[in-house]
Amino acid sequence: MKFCVFFCILVAAGPVFINNVIAQNSSRIVVISGTVLDPSGASAPDSAVTLKQGNSRIVSKTTTDISGGFRFEGISPGNYSIEVQHKGFEVSTCRIKISTTPPLPLTIKLALARLVSEVSITAGELDQVSTAVAENRDAATADQGTLTKLPVFDQDYVGTMSMFLDSGAIGTSGAQLIVDGMEAKNVGVSASAIQEVRINQNPYSAEYSRPGRGSIEVITKSKTSEYHGTFNVLFRDSRLNARDVFSLVRAPEQRRIFEGVLTGPLGGSATTSFLLSGNRQEEDLQSIVFARNLSGLVQESVSSPKRNTQISSRAIHQFNESHTAFIQYNEWDYPSSNQGVGGLVLPEAAANSRQWERELIFNDRLTLSTHWLSQFQILLGLERHATTSVSPAPKIVVNGAFTGGGAQSDVLYTESHFQLNEIMSWSSGKHLVKFGLNVPDWSHRGIDNRKSFGGTFYFSDLQAYQAQQPYSFWIQQGSGSLAFLQKELGGFIQDEYRVCPNLSLSLGLRYNWQNYLHDNTDFAPRIAFAYGVGKKAKTVLRGGVGIFYDRTGANPLLDLLLYDGQHLRSYLISDPSYPDPLPKGVSLDGLPINTERLDPNVREPYTIQYSIGAERQVARKTTVAITYTGSRGVSLFRSRDINAPKGPDYMARPVPS
Repeated sequence: MKFCVFFCILVAAGPVFINNVIAQNSSRIVVISGTVLDPSGASAPDSAVTLKQGNSRIVSKTTTDISGGFRFEGISPGNYSIEVQHKGFEVSTCRIKISTTPPLPLTIKLALARLVSEVSITAGELDQVSTAVAENRDAATADQGTLTKLPVFDQDYVGTMSMFLDSGAIGTSGAQLIVDGMEAKNVGVSASAIQEVRINQNPYSAEYSRPGRGSIEVITKSKTSEYHGTFNVLFRDSRLNARDVFSLVRAPEQRRIFEGVLTGPLGGSATTSFLLSGNRQEEDLQSIVFARNLSGLVQESVSSPKRNTQISSRAIHQFNESHTAFIQYNEWDYPSSNQGVGGLVLPEAAANSRQWERELIFNDRLTLSTHWLSQFQILLGLERHATTSVSPAPKIVVNGAFTGGGAQSDVLYTESHFQLNEIMSWSSGKHLVKFGLNVPDWSHRGIDNRKSFGGTFYFSDLQAYQAQQPYSFWIQQGSGSLAFLQKELGGFIQDEYRVCPNLSLSLGLRYNWQNYLHDNTDFAPRIAFAYGVGKKAKTVLRGGVGIFYDRTGANPLLDLLLYDGQHLRSYLISDPSYPDPLPKGVSLDGLPINTERLDPNVREPYTIQYSIGAERQVARKTTVAITYTGSRGVSLFRSRDINAPKGPDYMARPVPS
């Protein structure tokens, strides 16, 4: 005989899927058992599990063991509900009808708690050692309650947490930022819309390209059935600052930050909610110039204002208990004026910039069956970054004295891109298998580079400038314009296997590919384990090893394509004349061109990272963890000037042309 099992789960920050149950066998008195897991699939020990007759009368209570298991014996047939509570997670309620045949073991997966005032994660609940591979205690995690209490400078949560990154695990393009499971360039929402920030949550996950110690994971606030709002105002004024020693008077500066978030049901709907977040930063800064020209000492303050406006809107809809989707739009504008001024750089060598970004994100999470979960997300984005010199005059650099003339930094950069994630999860018994496809970057990039089209003169000192004797002159010619496609793909498979209650294994394999390198053998195996010593498992041994491939990033590819001798011709002239660098009748056509080339034997570099450590629960609120981590880089990126003059006289280039 078959029975339908109905589940009702309060969802706030992520997908929840609970295995349906079909009862078979025969007995008048049955046993109800199961396992409680967190959103990552790891066990949730010490969860409070309550068995109720119907929805109210309590029949029995218990707590989950170290493996997240629970068990109720001697249960007679009837209608029951199982309620699971764990600090920091949503209350999960599972309704089940029991007949004379016992049900199969339940698998209950918790969701992160929604934003309600009574939910607060304390050290007592956090500081528990676990044999789950993804719950290492040397991770750095700040939940929403912690973030609101810490005095974070300008509410830059991501910047503050980045101090816990391992510089040896960061790739060529910087730290990897993961927002709601997808690699991103920026968080996209204001500080108040951030639910949690993690670093090194799972050091050897095959889902991501970089090690856990080189990645920042951000979880944003999600669906809520009640209205919640936060608004912050930060104000700083130069009257509270010390005077700059290079400024004659205290420069008038001010910073204003307005930031907030509003969430709640959309139009009173029980299945549709919204999130609105905004951030506005107004910086009226002063750049202090302390230089020297032919007229003497130059000391002045130059206004260098910046504006930063970020707006995000999200609509979340729950189609049914197993299907949730959201669509989100992000907009970011950050213009600035008189940039680059300060120190030895005079106001005339300033540049103005106008930059904006637009993003549209669609996310869909669907429970396909009792064992299968699909998570799909796609991002479409547009960017435009324009920098314009205040003056078109040639740039003049006098070492140790001043930089004047024009900035010669005119450039326009555009980008349209999309990113995609499709992750499938399959859970059965002791296995949680994930596999999927990542497209971290598929971009059409364009650039119009007119840097130093007016030329740049270099003088060794102020006396050489007075004598009009520069030692070199740099100028660029050509179209400076090009467009190209950058493609990056990744795929992975990973099995989190609980061998026994005190031993877990994580086995994964990842594949990376990017165009321009033509390296098609970038397979990255990874393995990690967690072993609990003793019956109570208050001591956990952890270890792992994995291969992590790097990426070039966009800037090296831009330089390789621009400086090919055709799109952008770059000339460096030694001992030029001033103000006309070339004698009459002499053209640039016969001079050698600076070029950049890609080594034909280049391959994607990788890092081998390994670690071993131990964690000990010494008290209810105290955990001690010690970990040894090592890494070794292989075929790392580097740039060399292979045509530099050779010693001992350094007078001639190996290839004069």
